[in-house]
Amino acid sequence: RLGRAPARFDPAELQRLNVKLLQSLPYEKVADKLSSLGINCDDMQTGTFFWETVKGNIDKLEDAVALWQIIQGPVESLIDPEDRDYLDTAMNCLPIEPWDETSWSQWTTELKQSTGRKGKELFMPLRKALTGQAHGPEMQNLLLLIGPTHVKNRLKG
Repeated sequence: RLGRAPARFDPAELQRLNVKLLQSLPYEKVADKLSSLGINCDDMQTGTFFWETVKGNIDKLEDAVALWQIIQGPVESLIDPEDRDYLDTAMNCLPIEPWDETSWSQWTTELKQSTGRKGKELFMPLRKALTGQAHGPEMQNLLLLIGPTHVKNRLKG
């Protein structure tokens, strides 16, 4: 049954639908477009992992470029002077390589035990040092994508 009221165009609703559609796409559907934006993953597994990590934090495909830059770097680390000693401790507590999906939790658990920090005090200095931002995708996955070399350099500031 059709109503007689005129259709109403809502740009905000269209934007929400576009975001939802984009975030539901598998990597295979966006791989070529990401590549044309300069996001060139070494293989399908890395590309899929990157996409699954970032897709919840983007509103349009072009937003992935900024997240790719965070991963591939250089990034200006945001290090508060009062967190310098904490980040030095973090450097000394880095998990043994090669890293896997448990590395972030191993690292932060050891940091919690050695520093007594928890919650935002534990995680935020790491996020800001590693990504230059106070928000973004899950650090557990970003840590693996950023890799040990970039992580060490960013912790040094």
